[in-house]
Amino acid sequence: MPRRPLGSAACDAWPWWFAPAGVLCAFAATGLLAAVVIGIVTASSSADANASGVALALTAVQDAVFIVTAVAFAAAGGTLSAAALGLRPVGRTRLAVSVAGGLVAFLVFAATWTAVTGQSAEQDTLESLGTDDSTTNLVLTALLVVVAAPVAEELLFRGLAYRALRNAMAPGIAAAVVGVGFGAIHYSGPDSAGVIVPLAVLGALFCLLYEWTGSLWPSIGLHVANNTLALAATSESTAAPLASASVGLVMLAVVAVISSRPERSS
Repeated sequence: MPRRPLGSAACDAWPWWFAPAGVLCAFAATGLLAAVVIGIVTASSSADANASGVALALTAVQDAVFIVTAVAFAAAGGTLSAAALGLRPVGRTRLAVSVAGGLVAFLVFAATWTAVTGQSAEQDTLESLGTDDSTTNLVLTALLVVVAAPVAEELLFRGLAYRALRNAMAPGIAAAVVGVGFGAIHYSGPDSAGVIVPLAVLGALFCLLYEWTGSLWPSIGLHVANNTLALAATSESTAAPLASASVGLVMLAVVAVISSRPERSS
């Protein structure tokens, strides 16, 4: 895939080490804040504290840290702007093709992976968020998984990490490196091993969409669509498909409106 400009000259000056440093800082800060949250809950005398509530809080903390880290490193690189992190307009047709085509391609790969290896490509991390416990947990999970996570993860892994790595290596290699890292951070034990390869492929696909379109919005849109399906498929709550689809469709509409620009006449 040919290299194309993805930002200003200042972005092109980002050192490659912004990628590992940004990701490590994000996870270190998340771990520190997680310890604080868990400590507060442990010390609390409230009998209402529950595991799913803590998991929801930690997920929200992680998303916030990812966004702050991406913004902080962009500022350190002298390019504190939405465009520097990839949030630039994109044609409506290219956006739609990217999201729909990317989703079909990934679903075909995931189905093939499961058929060949016998390992499910579905994540089991959603169970800890208590989507089956209450409607409140389900709605909060949908907002975090379908709205917050795609924005936060795309800003950190594609807007910052991929953007920095491609300054030092070919886009395809940078996409593969970021994809492997994206898959690896989702490992949560032997039961999650089956999702590592599919998520690595998905992570690389997000990078390639960013490279092809010059905008992070298609990757965010595909991330939203994938997480919408994942939440609907993995939760045992009968309300999960409706909640997930409702939040996902609204978020996709928001992405389309925010990112749209008139198509160029041929």
